[in-house]
Amino acid sequence: MKIFAYLLIAVILVSCNSDISDPSDSDCADCYQIENAILDILRGTIYHKWYYNYPPQYIQYLEQIGFVEIADSIKENWEFELIFNIQSPPLPSMIIATNPSTDDILSYNIYDGIFEGYGQDGNNHDYSDCTQEIVQVDSTIALIRIVSLGYEEIYGNRPSDISYYEDLGLLDINESISENWHFEIIDNTIVARSDDSMQYGKGKVVHYLEYSDTYSGFCHDEDWVDQMNCEFVMEAKDRILDVLAAAIIYQNVYSTWPSGTDILEAEGYLEHDYDLEIFSRWQFSLTQVEITAHSLEEMVGGAGERIVYIIDDETFEGYCAQYQP
Repeated sequence: MKIFAYLLIAVILVSCNSDISDPSDSDCADCYQIENAILDILRGTIYHKWYYNYPPQYIQYLEQIGFVEIADSIKENWEFELIFNIQSPPLPSMIIATNPSTDDILSYNIYDGIFEGYGQDGNNHDYSDCTQEIVQVDSTIALIRIVSLGYEEIYGNRPSDISYYEDLGLLDINESISENWHFEIIDNTIVARSDDSMQYGKGKVVHYLEYSDTYSGFCHDEDWVDQMNCEFVMEAKDRILDVLAAAIIYQNVYSTWPSGTDILEAEGYLEHDYDLEIFSRWQFSLTQVEITAHSLEEMVGGAGERIVYIIDDETFEGYCAQYQP
């Protein structure tokens, strides 16, 4: 249903084909390559967080394990660094590129989706009313996703060049959007990057991550980081429903409600070892009123969180209770 909703919005907002501006026309010859390297580092950081449940500390490590590949021609002149603060986990708050020879610095604020410094316009903009602009960008991304996935389903491959779909007549992008934003498909990510002509300036970036179905970056609520944490709540919800089903079967057999999850496991109504990793992240308890999952240190959001299933109401309460992927 979510895809069809995006498609409806996209059909309404996105029309009239136009050429996408060439980023190489910029006065800053290597800016685009450096920005690409930073975005590649961001993708590698997110992938690492998803695979290992914690963020990487060093870019060199991401390169060693193959999550990031930065061209030697860029690394000859530029050094990259992940910047963390107390509020930033599970991701760094910023990625910085520095040229030691010229003292040029290009920074990318992950939560705001904004490039600042080297090669940017340097102007201060009021972003408080960016909603209308970003709705059209998100809708364009949604249409690109639908068109490109449809092409892949038919032909077995997915070209990354947006202009390819336009040339085939499969994709029409509103002229006001194509004049101000450059779109790319990179792996399982669709990226929109603003040009100089965009009303809020150059260097603004919107990401769409397909595997988590989330938009992030410029003019998007910082709650997307919390949403990434909430992805890990789904495993606890699934386990809670397993506990509920086992408890109902136990009650039907013994005419009494089980005293806890231990007896369900001991009697064979509930498997314990089907996924050992979940038990390093969550601890489960059962009463006649509710089933509760308590997060442990290994859970990405940290220890001390609770998600509760109220049996009579058939509802979840607590940490990320309303989240649905």
